[in-house]
Amino acid sequence: MHISRFTGIHIRKDDSPAVIDEKHDFGNTHVYVKSMGQENDGQNYRAIAIRKFHPTASNAIGLAHEERRKCESSIEHIANILSVSACSEHLIVSEMPIIAFRPDTVQEEQIIDPLLGELGYSGSSRLELGKLLLGTVRNSIDLVKDRTNGVAALAAALNCSTKLAQYRELVRFFEIAFRMPFVQIDKKLSQYLAPTKLEFERKEIQQWRTFRHPSIHGDGAISQEVTFELDVAPYLERMKIAALDVLFNKAQWSSKETARRVGYEVPGISKDGNKLIAASNYIQARFVMMDQFKVWGIKSSTVDVQKLEDDGWRFTPLEYFDQEAKLRGEPKP
Repeated sequence: MHISRFTGIHIRKDDSPAVIDEKHDFGNTHVYVKSMGQENDGQNYRAIAIRKFHPTASNAIGLAHEERRKCESSIEHIANILSVSACSEHLIVSEMPIIAFRPDTVQEEQIIDPLLGELGYSGSSRLELGKLLLGTVRNSIDLVKDRTNGVAALAAALNCSTKLAQYRELVRFFEIAFRMPFVQIDKKLSQYLAPTKLEFERKEIQQWRTFRHPSIHGDGAISQEVTFELDVAPYLERMKIAALDVLFNKAQWSSKETARRVGYEVPGISKDGNKLIAASNYIQARFVMMDQFKVWGIKSSTVDVQKLEDDGWRFTPLEYFDQEAKLRGEPKP
């Protein structure tokens, strides 16, 4: 069986390196990269990762997910190389059909439908923070006048162009706010957030902290692992909401105390990322159409699907809008 993952990469600088139908091998993963021309203020590329694996009926779905993640890691590596080459940030998006399989034997043909049923596109969306409506700038300044280092740290996080950089700056923000290492912060932060409507639990914060050392240290002394973009991306919107609440409502700044003050009731986004949590104040958010794995957003342009079919690849129909939007009668993006 072969698995293929389809993506687009956008490099912001328009003098990015030209890549014409190149093939790169990363172990057993083959990544095909091609320049797709300029758009707005940068260069577009298409990156397709392909791997061969040997599933059986009993392990096909789990193994396919493992192979997909390996494909995504190789694509991220290509995007990082392009970023370094252009000294520019990058954006990865999923392109349709997102994922495809090519059975190589009669036995694999018999398990292709369950694979497509599990990994085929079913539609999803994710909320991302837009604008927090704080009222006047003067009111905002009054709320944070005793914690200018916290404002600077959170602003630094929001100014980062990559998810991993945002995560590292948010870690620094929480360490400043509670004056303790982030790897020890789950109890204090969960106690502090418990009175809110934001539905934070200690185990969620414990998940955040697992990336602290591997996202910062690379010498192998403190952590044998290294964290990258794909690892931290699913947690960032909730981390930002927690940081906003800490910035505006923590009574004693830069201390381990968990007391709250009457400051600003921050609304939020649920842990699964698909609903807003109301509060007395307001927040703007936007729906982002995601691939079925909630890894990257979706770009509507497609590869040559007829050629894929002729070559024996199998994939789900090109439906890339969520069912709720379909029920509301909204057009495809």
